[in-house]
Amino acid sequence: MKSSFRLTRLLLVMGASPVLAHPFDATLDDLPEGFALFGDSQRASGVIETYNIPVTGWPDQLSISAVGGDGGRAKATTTAGADQSGTGGGGASLVTSFAVDPDDADALRPGGEIRFIIGNSGGTNNRSQQAGGGGGGATGVLYRAPVDGADWEILLVAGGGGGAAASTKVADTFGRDGGNANADSSGDDSSMAGGTNGERGGNYTDGAGGGGGVVSGWGNEDPTGGRIASPTGSAGGSPLDTGGDGGFGYVGGGAGWSLVSGFTYGGGGGGGGGYSGGGAGDFGESSDSKKPGGGGGSYIDSRANPAIASTRNGSGNNGSAIYQSQFNPGWVSESLPGPTIVSANGTSTEVAYTESQGISVPTADATDYYGNEVTVIPSYPDGFINRVPGTYTMTFSATDQFGATSTLEHTLILLDPLPPSFTLARSNVTVVEDSGDYTRTNFATDIDTENEGVSFLGFTVTNDNSSLFSSQPAISNDGTLTFTPADEAYGSATVSVVGTNDITYTDDVSSDPQTFTITVTRDWTDDPPTDLTLSNQSVPEGTSVIGTITATSFPGDVVTFEIDETEGDAEEIMIDATSGELTFVEVPDYESPNDIGGNNRYRIEVFGTGEEGTVRRTFYIDVTNVNESPEDITLSQNEVEENTIDIGTVTATDPEGSQVFFTLAGGDDASQVSIGYTSGVLTFRTAPDFENPSDANGDNIYEFNLRATDNSRSRTLAVQVIVTDADESALAVFRTTYGLASDGSDDGADWSGNGIANLQYFVFGLGDPSESSVDRSLLPTLSMDGESVTFSYRYAFPTEGFTVRGVSSTDLQSWDGFESLIGTDEEPLNTDVEADGEGFVRVTTTFPIGSASRFFAVDVESF
Repeated sequence: MKSSFRLTRLLLVMGASPVLAHPFDATLDDLPEGFALFGDSQRASGVIETYNIPVTGWPDQLSISAVGGDGGRAKATTTAGADQSGTGGGGASLVTSFAVDPDDADALRPGGEIRFIIGNSGGTNNRSQQAGGGGGGATGVLYRAPVDGADWEILLVAGGGGGAAASTKVADTFGRDGGNANADSSGDDSSMAGGTNGERGGNYTDGAGGGGGVVSGWGNEDPTGGRIASPTGSAGGSPLDTGGDGGFGYVGGGAGWSLVSGFTYGGGGGGGGGYSGGGAGDFGESSDSKKPGGGGGSYIDSRANPAIASTRNGSGNNGSAIYQSQFNPGWVSESLPGPTIVSANGTSTEVAYTESQGISVPTADATDYYGNEVTVIPSYPDGFINRVPGTYTMTFSATDQFGATSTLEHTLILLDPLPPSFTLARSNVTVVEDSGDYTRTNFATDIDTENEGVSFLGFTVTNDNSSLFSSQPAISNDGTLTFTPADEAYGSATVSVVGTNDITYTDDVSSDPQTFTITVTRDWTDDPPTDLTLSNQSVPEGTSVIGTITATSFPGDVVTFEIDETEGDAEEIMIDATSGELTFVEVPDYESPNDIGGNNRYRIEVFGTGEEGTVRRTFYIDVTNVNESPEDITLSQNEVEENTIDIGTVTATDPEGSQVFFTLAGGDDASQVSIGYTSGVLTFRTAPDFENPSDANGDNIYEFNLRATDNSRSRTLAVQVIVTDADESALAVFRTTYGLASDGSDDGADWSGNGIANLQYFVFGLGDPSESSVDRSLLPTLSMDGESVTFSYRYAFPTEGFTVRGVSSTDLQSWDGFESLIGTDEEPLNTDVEADGEGFVRVTTTFPIGSASRFFAVDVESF
């Protein structure tokens, strides 16, 4: 059963819907372990007893023996003979058992009800000259399951016996026995047809008894017939005359009938009650046609096991029922479990703290063991009822129809109350300077305190410019904004608004802040310019433009600007009178400041003049240092002779005095050179060869870029290094080896002081010219044999850059070369050239002795 609750203020109002009506009656006794019930003499209300099947320690089987009421006797007497009374028919006898199991819907269940309705015997006619005994009532055993809306079910019906018939006649007296109750569902026949499968048997005609009552089917309004089944029992039929009454029972028996016709007295017996009715006895004209009533049919529910049904002869007895509990081996005493409680909210519930709506609490349903709905009663902790936010354990409890109680714990989390909420009508309020008190209603709207307003403290209002107001901004509880600007004050303030609750049990009572801006605009009409400002007061060195001077004045006022030339560093800075732009007269250099203090801080006094007056302000402009690139990059020389590794040294200076480092920065021939990172020494990676240039375009001009850096800023220099040709002849090597000037100016000198020129040391392979000891055998020789002269000399081979030749002279003043002898009788007879080791050759020339005397020498000439 669902439950619903609300928390209003400090009171938790709880209620529960009632459960549906249920057949279980706790006032009834539980079935005893055994008993026997017997019908009584009352015809209108017989024996009815109802018990509960126990819910604790129930038997696992119920054994029941039931017997229907016997039919009534019919007594016949005359003065002429003996008594010939008829005996009523016997009620049916049923023996069976039923299983008891709470988990089997087809078995009887603990907590169900068992009702016994005992059939009475039919009324006996003991008066003379009358006939027709009443039919016996049926004994019934009913069951009602312990579930909502359950109705009574038939477990068994033991049919009643039929009433006897009799006749009195002066000459002949006799009686007829009533029919026994049938063991199956069809009523026993008599003169009238018996009932079949729940139908009433017989009829009511003159001289005939009433038919027996039935479980269902045709109803009977005829008071002489048996009454249909009722869970509270049914009375038997009542005759119109003096026949026997039908017996009371679950189903009532039919009444007997009497007839007085001429000299004939008698009538048919009543049919017995049962699952189907017994047939009525008939009255005939002849003495043998007087018929007794038939017995009623019986019924055993299919759940019975075993089931034994039998007929018996009547003895005029009431019906009976014998009951016995059975506990088979292995049976264990137990009790039905309490109801099952299930919360629709799982194991825990977060409960919103909303006083205006109450608390929405969790619900639960409960059912007993058989699925019947059971009322759930919740129990809440005091802290929860008193609205203290926190975590609690509540209990659901339920007691089922059998008295069993169950509980279920559930976690309740009562959340903190919601802070108030509201909406600001505007995000900006603007008033004019000295405009007086300001009031705006409904500035805060949609105020939702979440607590019906009873605990709403109001709005807390703060701002970041309190000097702007003589009366600070405030918002009343109804949302009205008020404030008063201070005299001669203008500007803006950011206003923060927070709504606050007064809740006893929580600190979370304030809303998030909302902000708006109050702007007080200036009334300019009688004010001089104000607020001279400079857009920039710090510039890096090398910058010309400083910034712009501006002033605040009333609309339409034209402000002009000038620098006081008598103050500070006015000579170094100039201003545009209209735009207010400040610039340096000379671009500042941090390393060479021009300000008076020499500290790179320039001071000026600036006037701003408008229609209503002048405003003056001092400004300081700071020149900041800029890390400048190295400068004055220089290569000590850019032309070198081939075969030379060293080129020169690169130097540079840094304005800030930092160390300068050198690297290559690309270029066509950068791969041909290298430079010292700190020393700046520039060298070829491989000595250049003028005849085989390795520069990119092969012109012996090596082009690349040098970079000088202070590891922050750098500068590059494009460089060309020219490689020149060197004299690479043997003479040049000789000169270099022995320290002679490469231009030949030392060749003719006599360093050894022995009369031999330096050059001749090379020509004749004499070695170091500064060495005075000379091997004379290496000098030229001359020999004569009377007819010819042989001249022999040694020189380096091959020779480059000079010529060696023989010369002759007749007067030691003029010398002629050998070529002057060609074509004469003095020309050389032969000339031999042969190797003379160490790169020299020996030349021998033979001349004929001419008519004139001759002097011979060796002439060495450079070219």
